[in-house]
Amino acid sequence: MTRIELPMPPSVNVMYSNARKSRIKSPAYRTWLQEAGLLLNTQHPKPISGAVEVYIVLVAQSKHRQDADNRVKAVLDLLTTHKIIEDDSSDYVKDLRVRWMDSGPACVVTISSISKENAA
Repeated sequence: MTRIELPMPPSVNVMYSNARKSRIKSPAYRTWLQEAGLLLNTQHPKPISGAVEVYIVLVAQSKHRQDADNRVKAVLDLLTTHKIIEDDSSDYVKDLRVRWMDSGPACVVTISSISKENAA
């Protein structure tokens, strides 16, 4: 099992900007990727190969309504980019859970390997 603390991931609604005929990473998303990547590297998480289950715990930073599912993409993309998990597709992420908590670190990610028998 691997446990990682991260800054609050950006909402998917602000991750990208339109530029001419393409979409580019927004400045806020690029900043988060840099900060989260540095924090991730200081924790020295061990990569997990094969099928995994991912459990994400978020702590709301404000009283405004927030959608947890809008925060998941940034986390899974970060884990894939840093090779903590092989891929974030359904071939690898077999179980994904997200939960809001009242206090604690902004974002805690727990990744566990799933045996081949349990991955089907």
